[in-house]
Amino acid sequence: MATKIPTEIIIEICLHLTPNDLYSLSSVCRKYRSLLWSTTTTTQDIWRLSRLSFVPNLTLPPPFLHTYNKEPLKRMSEQQYIWLMTLCEKCHFCDQKNKMELTMYWEGKFYSCVKCLTKRVISGETLKSKWNVPEKLLQCLQELPKSFDTICWRPQTFLISEVINLLKEHDQLKKHERNDWIEKKKREIERLKRENETYRELHDECRYNYVERAQRKFKTLYKIGNKNKIINNIDMEF
Repeated sequence: MATKIPTEIIIEICLHLTPNDLYSLSSVCRKYRSLLWSTTTTTQDIWRLSRLSFVPNLTLPPPFLHTYNKEPLKRMSEQQYIWLMTLCEKCHFCDQKNKMELTMYWEGKFYSCVKCLTKRVISGETLKSKWNVPEKLLQCLQELPKSFDTICWRPQTFLISEVINLLKEHDQLKKHERNDWIEKKKREIERLKRENETYRELHDECRYNYVERAQRKFKTLYKIGNKNKIINNIDMEF
């Protein structure tokens, strides 16, 4: 049946659907999936209109995808953006679905529980003592924020994947290029820090209601008051 409907008609119908409906439709058949998972201008316009029409708080466009390479910057697709902001209901790495136990980390563009995040981060202390990473390179990395589930961690906590990418790019440079590269990265990190905070606040507005936001703040205060009782597992395997 889906193959008999002209694409023009399908597009017209999609222009009036909610983001959740679009995701549901994309799972109906290969034709719909091919259309709705595309990054073409037409498909991005469908998702953008749906976002602006049905998610009132989400008027900010998708963030740029920042990578440690020389490729031109491009924005995150509308599909991924809406998924991260409103539709993703479980940890990216496990089956945890309690959103009060999950946090969106814009530094890595994923939604994660504490247990899974812990396996993917490393402290600056370990990077300096065991990986021999100099302090000046740590300034070129995105430090994870002290949210309610990171409140008891040591200072300077980074995603291992970002560390590896940064070191790889640094090692590929000629020695005379490295100082300028470091300064450029430091400026980029400062900009990213501000951008991530903006999207993090926007995500919380879209994801949690007033009561849930209050509960998360209370959880932060509770953990601060009991920080000596919470075991920090970061770097146990490093």
